[in-house]
Amino acid sequence: MSGDGVERHVLSRRMVLRSRGDERKVQRLVDELRMVPLGEERPAAELLQRSWRMSPSVLFQALTDERADATAVVLVGDDRKQVARYAELVERFVQPLTDEELLATITSARTATERARAVLTSGLGAPFAYDARYFERITAAMFDEDREVRAAGLAASSYAFWPQYREPLAAMAEFEEDPRLREDARAALGARYDAPDVRTEGEEDG
Repeated sequence: MSGDGVERHVLSRRMVLRSRGDERKVQRLVDELRMVPLGEERPAAELLQRSWRMSPSVLFQALTDERADATAVVLVGDDRKQVARYAELVERFVQPLTDEELLATITSARTATERARAVLTSGLGAPFAYDARYFERITAAMFDEDREVRAAGLAASSYAFWPQYREPLAAMAEFEEDPRLREDARAALGARYDAPDVRTEGEEDG
């Protein structure tokens, strides 16, 4: 973890809870496994991250996107096999939304506000490895006619450091009509590739 000289961390997938009520499951898991609380922080104004030590080498984190009113849990560690083992346990316990369910919420949304929240929630649950299904829907949102949906698409893209986002971010940074979103896209484009060196639980060491 931080400060111990480890350069690469292993991440599980981000498992999006089915509802905020499912946070009771998370608390029950924390209590039953006697995880050690490590506090909370805000990586951004709209994001709340709570962390616990699950084992000496694995952290358990809950990330809430308050714009989408959605929470995802993720495991971070130094040992791929241990992270995978704990992730399987967590997934069975919380039964998170599947990829198909996350993406379907975008299609079924009836209003711009519902669509924006669905796009953000899908971004929160997007895999770390490139997935064309998520990319297409989030990119489409970035160029939606509704500003709220475009803002959601831009924010959702920040959850995955896929190089495929460079082109739509550049287009948004140049052609977006809203000056604030245009500036946010420029900032995202500049920060996009200054990402931490991480790998997912299923990725082999190079």
